[in-house]
Amino acid sequence: MAISETLSSTWSSPDDWPEGIDLFAVRIAGAGSVEYRLASAQPSSNASGVPLSAGGHFLQSSYPGHKPWFRVTSGAATLYYEPQTGFPLDVDVIGYAYDDGTTDDFEQAPQLWMGFDDSGAATTEFAAYLITDEIGLGAADGVYNSTLVIATLGQPSSRTFRVYGLEYATSQAASVTSLTALQGLTKTTAYAEATTNAARDLLYFDITTIVEELQGVTSWATTSPIQLMIEDTGAAATGLDKRTVVDGANIRSSRIEILMDDGSSLTPSVGTIP
Repeated sequence: MAISETLSSTWSSPDDWPEGIDLFAVRIAGAGSVEYRLASAQPSSNASGVPLSAGGHFLQSSYPGHKPWFRVTSGAATLYYEPQTGFPLDVDVIGYAYDDGTTDDFEQAPQLWMGFDDSGAATTEFAAYLITDEIGLGAADGVYNSTLVIATLGQPSSRTFRVYGLEYATSQAASVTSLTALQGLTKTTAYAEATTNAARDLLYFDITTIVEELQGVTSWATTSPIQLMIEDTGAAATGLDKRTVVDGANIRSSRIEILMDDGSSLTPSVGTIP
């Protein structure tokens, strides 16, 4: 359930966010002027912040232990937030498909490979299959914003990955038996892209339009899971292994965040804002 907190001129931050998360779904209501600052402890009164408009936001922290702090500089405003946000991936079902020209197969595993490997005798292409448990999102529910976050155990720089939704109201895991089978499933017209950076360990995709398209799938219901495919948009680099390794078992970071039109975060128990 969404929790509200009246903001004041003193920096404050909810104390019930789980440790280790780095993406915070919040909504600001009211006409007051609000600013925020990411920090590991309460900022000093003379510390400056970043203006934050009324409405829903996803705030990203790039440093472990940092979380957003809020205050009003004039007027009145209320912060709404969820202490537990997002949907982790179903680690018992997710996996990666691959094809080296001889073997076209799928491996169910929490550690996923995406991209191309040309370091061996043959060029191998890898693509990821992601799925959540049922998420409680109805076909007519208003989605304000949705983000896919995936933690990586290693990513080479300058590789662009594209994520598509898989247009099914029920799990297609049994059909994902190879790269050919995965790429042959019906995909959303909408897609999102993110480019890797070897200095970082997270990838972010804005999948709002993907989720909205999935809501229009025949028989979509609150029991439907979100299913995604991620593939490299480029080509193999001669003699090099350019795969990105995804840590799908990292439930704090690898997850889907959905912020609703009413300001609540979609969770296994959906909260609403009055």
